[in-house]
Amino acid sequence: MKAERRHELQENDFVHLLQVGRTYLSDNARSIGMGVAVVVGLFVVVSLAVRSHNSNKEDKWRRLSQLQFDKEDTLRASLDAMAALAKESSDDAFVLTTLMDMGRHGLRWASKVDNPPDRDLNEKARWAFDELLRRYPDNPMALGVAHTGLATVEENHFFFSRDAGHKERAKQHLKAVIDDARLNGLPFQRIAIDRRDSLESTFALVRFVPGDAPEPPPAPERPALPDAESMKRLPPDLQVKLEEMRLQMEKDLNAQIVEQAEEENVDHPEEDEGEPVDRADDPKREEPGDSNAPPKTP
Repeated sequence: MKAERRHELQENDFVHLLQVGRTYLSDNARSIGMGVAVVVGLFVVVSLAVRSHNSNKEDKWRRLSQLQFDKEDTLRASLDAMAALAKESSDDAFVLTTLMDMGRHGLRWASKVDNPPDRDLNEKARWAFDELLRRYPDNPMALGVAHTGLATVEENHFFFSRDAGHKERAKQHLKAVIDDARLNGLPFQRIAIDRRDSLESTFALVRFVPGDAPEPPPAPERPALPDAESMKRLPPDLQVKLEEMRLQMEKDLNAQIVEQAEEENVDHPEEDEGEPVDRADDPKREEPGDSNAPPKTP
């Protein structure tokens, strides 16, 4: 009897609880519905935000991987695009990679142009390394890349201005890498020490001493023409043509000799003052009584 009575009491409590719950739901159905809707809405918004953030991050990585750095005409536009991506992104890993690659490509191409180093590419690399120091002052990788890169930027600028101040700034960047305990064990310190030891030769001014004057060009040679015996065996009309050719070539040759002599007098006037002119070898000079003689061969 006691067990049955206990069971009846439990059933009555359960029925009473259902009745109370039904009454509460009927009285507060609107409020409960709004609460459920708010929770569902928040879940949807958060899901969409996370999905959009991931999609935006993937889009930036995809745009970065599509940039071209193998030609100079597309390189500058690619570096500008990298700067824009770094400014608009909040992903530290993406920004860190973008800035390091931008500085690396800028310095590499600054020394590969026709007249290296290129000032514009050098400034783009400087901006990337300065941004690394500004945004990641506690990241050892960013510090090592930025300071060693800025030292190279100062070396390149030295070629433009020959200002010794660039040497001091390069030394400060290398010293920052050597003295930073956070970089112990990283290859940046070994590289910085080697570069610091070679700064004197890197910033040495190179002067070109003019060498000896080039030797004057050889005098033009007379072109070979048939000798007198061969001329006699030729037809008369051909002999006339050959004679005209000989006279014209001698005229051109004399003009070249005179022009070369004038140039030598201009270059070395002290060597020609007071020297008599020997006309014995003048091809136009004719011996007396030989006006009807056959043409001489050179």
